[in-house]
Amino acid sequence: MKETIDLFPFQTKLSLKNLIENIETLVTKENNSRDKYISNILNQVKYYPELLQPIEPLKICDLKYRHIFLELMGLVIPPVNWERDYIAAMTPFTFKGFYCTPKFLKYFLNEDMSFKGNVNVDYETMSKIVTIISFSAILQKIYGVKFEDYIYPITATIKDPDTGLDRIFKMNIDGRFIDIVVKNKVEPLTPGQIETLRLNLTDVEVWKSIIKPENFEFHGISFLTAIEVTDQEVLSNIKKDLIESDSLDNIEKFTALRDKLRVFLRIPDLELSVAGLFPDSILKINHSLDEEDLKNVQLNYREIKLEDLRGSIFERVRDSMKYEVIDDISKIQNLHPIEKQIAELGLRSIMLIPLTYMGQLTGGMDLGSKQPGALNDYTFIKLTEVIPLFALAVKRKLDEIETKVQAVIKEKYTSIHPSVEWRFRNAAMQYLKKPVEPEGVNNEIEEIEFKEVYPLYSQADIKNSTELRNEALKKDMEYHIEFIREMLLNFKRKKDLPYLDNLLHQVDLKAEKLNNGFTANDETSINEFFKNEVYALIDYCCDICPELDSGIRKYKIALTNENGEFFKHRNAFDSSVTKLNNAFSKLILKANEKAQDYFPHYFELHKTDGIEISMYIGESISENKKFDTLFVKNLRLWQVMIMVELARLNENIKPKLEIPLDTTNLILVHNHPLTIKYRMDEKIFDVEGSYNIRYEIVKKRIDKVHINGTNERLTQPNKLSLVYSAPKDRAEYLEYFDYLSSIGYLDKNVEELELEELQGVSGLKALRVGIIQTGNNEVPEVPIEFEKKIKKLTSV
Repeated sequence: MKETIDLFPFQTKLSLKNLIENIETLVTKENNSRDKYISNILNQVKYYPELLQPIEPLKICDLKYRHIFLELMGLVIPPVNWERDYIAAMTPFTFKGFYCTPKFLKYFLNEDMSFKGNVNVDYETMSKIVTIISFSAILQKIYGVKFEDYIYPITATIKDPDTGLDRIFKMNIDGRFIDIVVKNKVEPLTPGQIETLRLNLTDVEVWKSIIKPENFEFHGISFLTAIEVTDQEVLSNIKKDLIESDSLDNIEKFTALRDKLRVFLRIPDLELSVAGLFPDSILKINHSLDEEDLKNVQLNYREIKLEDLRGSIFERVRDSMKYEVIDDISKIQNLHPIEKQIAELGLRSIMLIPLTYMGQLTGGMDLGSKQPGALNDYTFIKLTEVIPLFALAVKRKLDEIETKVQAVIKEKYTSIHPSVEWRFRNAAMQYLKKPVEPEGVNNEIEEIEFKEVYPLYSQADIKNSTELRNEALKKDMEYHIEFIREMLLNFKRKKDLPYLDNLLHQVDLKAEKLNNGFTANDETSINEFFKNEVYALIDYCCDICPELDSGIRKYKIALTNENGEFFKHRNAFDSSVTKLNNAFSKLILKANEKAQDYFPHYFELHKTDGIEISMYIGESISENKKFDTLFVKNLRLWQVMIMVELARLNENIKPKLEIPLDTTNLILVHNHPLTIKYRMDEKIFDVEGSYNIRYEIVKKRIDKVHINGTNERLTQPNKLSLVYSAPKDRAEYLEYFDYLSSIGYLDKNVEELELEELQGVSGLKALRVGIIQTGNNEVPEVPIEFEKKIKKLTSV
C-alpha cells in the first residue's frame, strides 16, 4: 500500500499538541503516584514548546526529544503490552509508521517503515473512505452537524515470515488525537447544503463542492492498531466456500479450501482428502495430493472398495463414527496396505473425521501433515464448527452423483428391480468414469449379466380367456348389429330406397356369421362394414330426415363412450381380469418383500390374462451376501405356497367379478443354473446360451400342453401343476407336497403324468395335485426348520 493517499484532498501534519492536551486531562487532584508520573512528563514537555507545533516524523525521534516522546508513547502503549500488541504511530491519514511495537514492525512494515499488508480494498476505495471520514469530522466539529458514522471495515492480510501462512488482521485507526485547523474563514452551511450532503454521503465531489478542502488542515497523531481475526475470517470464508456446489470436486476451489484450512489450523503443509460413502465403496471426491487429470471424465472421483479397507483405521472410524488421530504413522508396525499408501506420500500425522448428515454416515474427511504431532485433539475442536458443513457438502455431492447414475440407468437401461440395482449402479458409475467422447462417438456402457442363477417360473393363467374374451366381444357385436338393423328399418320407413334393402341384407349376413362362430377377423370385418357402409349413410339420413337427428346423435355419442352399451360385455371381461390380476399382484408383491429378506433374488411380475412370475436366485444376484443352495429350496417351497394362495384368492374373489373367472396354476422347474443377460435393445433380461434357451422355449409352450396320449390339458382349475424333467426335482417337490399336505395346503393324492412332446422339447413330466380351498390369503410362512437354517446362514 502507498505511504500517503494521493487522492486525499487535505493537508496533514504530525503534531503532539492534541495528544498532550488529552494527557493533561488525566491528572487528578488526588496527587497519587500516577498523577505524579504524568505531571513529571508534562513538566518536561514545557521545556520544549516546539513539541506543541507541527513537526516532522524524523525530527520527533531526535535524541533531543526522544526521551520525552518515549514517555508519552508509554502512556498510549503500556509497557506490559509492548511485546504483545500490534500498534503503530502515524501521521494522520497516512500509512507510514514512525514508531511501533516490535510485532507491528515485524509483520506490517518494510525496512523504510512503509506499510506492507494487503488490505481488503483497492487504493481508490481507501482514498474515498478516508476522505469521507475527514469530511464527516469537519462537518461535526466545525459546523456542528452529525450524520450517521461512516464505518467501513478494513482488514489486512500478511504473510507470516515464520510459517509462510496468511494471517488476517482487522485494522483500527484511533483518530482521537487529531485537530482540525481552519485556515480560512468559512461560512455556515445552509439547510439546503446540509440536505445535499445527507443525500450524497459517499459522493466525494459533492462534499468538495460544499466544504472546500483548502480551508482545512489536519494536525495530530493517529494510532493504527491491528487485531488478529485470522480464525474468524478464514472460518467465515471456509463456510462460504462449502456452500458452493462445486467446492469439493473443483480442483482449484478444493486447493483454495485446503489452503484456508492450513491458515486456520496453522499447519503450513496440511493436506486434505474428502470422501463420500456408498453401500460398497468409498468415493474419494478429492485429495489435495492427487495429480491425475480428471477434467475429461464424466465423474471425477476415485473409488475404493470397502473390502479393501478391512482392518484399517478407515474401517474403525466408519464403524465407530468417531474421529481418530495418529501422531506418527511411521512408528506403527504392520501397516494396512491403504495406510502404507499414506505413509508413502510422506505424511506422518494423520486425522480421520467421520462426516454425518441427519445422523447417517455420509463420508469422511482426512487430514495429514509431514510433521509428527501436527494434528491433535485441539485440531478437532477447532474444526467442530465446519465439520457439519463438510458433511452437507459431501451429502450434496453424493446426491449429484446419484442423480447422474440414475440418469444413466434410465437412459441406458430401464426401471430395474431393487435386488439387482447395485449391479446397474456399478455399471453406471464405471460409465461415468470413462473419458468424455467427442460428439457423435458412442461411449458404450457395460452389459449386465448374472451367471450361475437358478430360475423359478410360475403362472396363474385365466382358463379359456381367449374364448371368454371372444364371447364378450361377440355379445357386444350382436347388440351393435341389432341396433344398426333397427336404425336402418326406421330410415326405410321414411325413405324407401332399394340400397337400404341391400344394407339390411348385409347386416343379416353379419349377424348369421356371428351365430356360426366368432373370431378376431370377424370383429375387424364388421367394424370395417360399419365404417365404410353404415356411418356414411347415417350422415345422409340426418340431412334428409331431420326427425331422426336426435336418435342418430345419441348413437354417435354412444360410439365414442367406451363405457357405454356397445362395449358392455367387453368392459365386464376386462374389468374382471384387471380386478383379479390386481388382487394377485398385491398378494405376491407383499409376500415377496419377506422372501427378499431371506436372500435377494431377481423378481419379475407380468400381467397378461392372469400373471406370470419369473425369479432368479444365485450368488451373483446378491452384492455381498453368502449364497447357499438352501436359499433355492426355500424359494421353491415359497413359490408353491404362493401358487396355492393365488388359487384360494381366485375362489374368494370370483363371486365379486362381473364375469366369473377361473385360473390354472403352473410351475416350471429347471434344475440347472443358467446365465441371464440384460438386453439393451429390448430393456429386459433374457437367458444366455443355446442350452439355456431351451428353458425359454418350454416357458412359452407349456401352458397349453396335454397329457401324453390324451386331449386333456395338464393345467386345470383348483389344481397345481408342476412340470419337470429330472428325477431329483420330482423327489424334492414330492417332499414339499407332503409337507404342504400336512398343513392343509394340498391334497394327499399326487398325480404323476407324462406330457406330450412339444416342438423342440421332449421328456417332460409333471406332478399334479389338488389345492385345498381354505385359508385367508395371508402371506405364507416358510417352515420353521427353513427359518432356523436361513438365520444360521445369514448370520455367518
